[in-house]
Amino acid sequence: MKSISVIIPVYNGSRSIKELFNQLTKVLSGLSSQYEIIFVDDFSHDNSWEIIKDIHNHYNNVKAFRLNKNYGQQSALLCGMKAASFDFVVTIDDDLQHNPEHIRLMAEEMNKGYDMVYCVFHQSYHSFYRKLGSKMTDQLFNFVLKKPKDIRVSSFRILKKDIVDEIIKQDKGYVYISASALRLTQKVKSIDVTHQIRKFGQSNYNFKKLLKIFLKIYIYYSSNPFCRLFRKNDPIYEVNEKLL
Repeated sequence: MKSISVIIPVYNGSRSIKELFNQLTKVLSGLSSQYEIIFVDDFSHDNSWEIIKDIHNHYNNVKAFRLNKNYGQQSALLCGMKAASFDFVVTIDDDLQHNPEHIRLMAEEMNKGYDMVYCVFHQSYHSFYRKLGSKMTDQLFNFVLKKPKDIRVSSFRILKKDIVDEIIKQDKGYVYISASALRLTQKVKSIDVTHQIRKFGQSNYNFKKLLKIFLKIYIYYSSNPFCRLFRKNDPIYEVNEKLL
């Protein structure tokens, strides 16, 4: 099995990240002799960073970054991708709703020649707004990026490193990982898996946030020349502290 980098964007995940780390370690050690886990703390207000630092102090294959303010999941993922070293790059949420065991399924599909594989859920325990946002984003991707309609996207995915290397060239304005990836390749597959019930906390998504994401995707990824007037050139994120 090829080497694997796993990126975990963290926001107020203190109750779940240690359990997630233990599950990932068990799965990854059975998949590859080379793997790393990269935490990106998106300016949590709980003690997530302290837990991440403790994990880093006990394991050599852990990298960690704390952003200087809350930028959002996509920016945190981009930060982690810039630090990824290995052949396959996995992104997974911090709330235990993604089952690390499904990384095996995605890796098997990648070995068939895909550039990116998603795990999507035939039964989702996400909030109403999260489900609505996913449907809106899917339709927008079909329209703006000409995404194959039989492909569904999610934040639980595996990508080839050469795709990641192209995505991380973008460091100004705004990034949405799936939108950037689908611009680069159509060799994509989605597989249905079971969604796990959230054990801790509540989703950070609401209608206002989802509408903002929706509009930004259109502004930054649409070919509409009028959108260029609204694009900013600010840094996508800034790191306050890193542990390598």
